[in-house]
Amino acid sequence: MSVELQPGELVFGRYRLSQLIGVGGMGSVWSARDEKGGRKVALKLLHPSMLADPVAIQRFSLEAEAVTALKHRSIVEVFDAGRSSNRPYIAMELLDGATLSDVLKRTTKIPLPSLLDIVRSLAEALAVAHANGIVHRDLKPANVFLHRTREGIVPKLLDFGISKFMNPSQDGGLTATGDLLGSPTYMSPEQVTTPRDVDHRSDIWALGILTYRGITGGYPFDVTNPAVLLAQIGSRDIDLGEVRVGDTSPSVVAIVTKCLERQRDERYGSASEVAAACTAALAELGQPPDLAALVALAQPSSPQMRDPDTIAESALPILPEPFPHAHPASRSRRGIVIGGAVVLVASAIAVAAVASRASPRAPPVAIPNATTSATATAMATSATAAIETEAVPSATTAASPGARPVRLLPLHAPTHKQTDPSRHPGF
Repeated sequence: MSVELQPGELVFGRYRLSQLIGVGGMGSVWSARDEKGGRKVALKLLHPSMLADPVAIQRFSLEAEAVTALKHRSIVEVFDAGRSSNRPYIAMELLDGATLSDVLKRTTKIPLPSLLDIVRSLAEALAVAHANGIVHRDLKPANVFLHRTREGIVPKLLDFGISKFMNPSQDGGLTATGDLLGSPTYMSPEQVTTPRDVDHRSDIWALGILTYRGITGGYPFDVTNPAVLLAQIGSRDIDLGEVRVGDTSPSVVAIVTKCLERQRDERYGSASEVAAACTAALAELGQPPDLAALVALAQPSSPQMRDPDTIAESALPILPEPFPHAHPASRSRRGIVIGGAVVLVASAIAVAAVASRASPRAPPVAIPNATTSATATAMATSATAAIETEAVPSATTAASPGARPVRLLPLHAPTHKQTDPSRHPGF
């Protein structure tokens, strides 16, 4: 937490701090009033402990640059960004409502009209990002905010902190490294196997996983073990049997199927195509979406279920030690530190083969040597992996008795403390 800052304090010569609303691994977010502009904002700050890290500062600045360039009603708006006393900041619109992750803590599935409306909005937002040469690379429920406005609920895409600039001249090649970046459950096969080669179609895959999650209440892979999860994503085709069950319309099944094609050339060619398909499917359903009901469901007074997104809400790469200002609850539950990332991947390949043989849904699939090498190299770049125990349900594979599910801990801040659950910092 930014302990040196206090409510009522004026920072950067114009922002009067009101309330700390979010704390993450790399920074914090305050609600504040812009004394010059006369409006409320969400003010995102780097932790003082990160100010000596030039890469952290550059990534923070790139996030501000990325979001400032993107103008769409479903992308969180940046009003101002800069640096004062060597401390960078981003002033964004202050959102009111709930994240999709908040909703999924209180219900297992999203009604199809509402789900399609959310996915369409996200696809439209991604289309704008892609047109500007930016791949989000971390689409997941925690980065989707259902924002209350006078016109109704507007889905907002948040957190461009680990986005990739397709033109290296925009960022000096920083975002085009071979590091394994993203939230494991929503990673595309190419993010796992050839992370340097990621393009806009990885975001389309993530849209497919998010849609699968909203329809089935689970995931198409074993999410109880990060090593097995990454190996399965890199090697196994998705069984869409869970999506076809019930009253899911053929057009919706077709959307999920095309988003989740293993070969990215066979996916939708653009996010705009996904948005158009969602519009057609909504018209076919003939039922209006009700996003306000989802926001109401996500309020603190509603019963909270066990969080289904423990691995999904984490992001790579992983740091070996927590930041000194990390959320205390996270520090207290830190589990085992694995020093050999390459060993972890090698074990994942063997375990995934056993899991595949045991599963009635999918035959065993061997990961080619080239894939193994690429994945091992990418994970080795992360140096170490810190994991913590926490139960996670899976739509496909149940954890074995006595197994200890694990959670990857994030680098950039997706697991953050929110002191006001109706506000979101825009991480």
